Amino acid sequence: MIVLHVDIATHPEYLTRREPHRRAHIERLAGLRQVGAVIGGGPAPDGSRVEIVYRLQQPAQLKPAIEEDPYWVGGAWTGYRERSFSEFVEPWRLPEIVLDGSRRRPGGARPGARCARDAGARAGSDTRDASRCPRAT
Repeated sequence: MIVLHVDIATHPEYLTRREPHRRAHIERLAGLRQVGAVIGGGPAPDGSRVEIVYRLQQPAQLKPAIEEDPYWVGGAWTGYRERSFSEFVEPWRLPEIVLDGSRRRPGGARPGARCARDAGARAGSDTRDASRCPRAT
């Protein structure tokens, strides 16, 4: 098993180019993620690049993983560089798939999202992000 971080170059009009292929791209990545081949990733806020972390059996699997993606086929992605890890710490849990742009908001909060401190107090969950919560005055 190898883990590869892939830095993907995008077309100057990435946001426009990706739109007709977005649903197929997301469904494909979700499927790869479900079988453990994608750990996570996403575009830079300005669309200038995309970063994805893959977990593959062999290095030769990377080319089809990228070049069969609807964004590559549709010209939204234009090139890539990969870096492999000899050791990799797996995430505790996979983050949810978010498509509403909320990760571009300051602090990454989605509308209606609760403060981690408040949610942790109610649900007994991890409260390490409590420092980002507004303080009551």
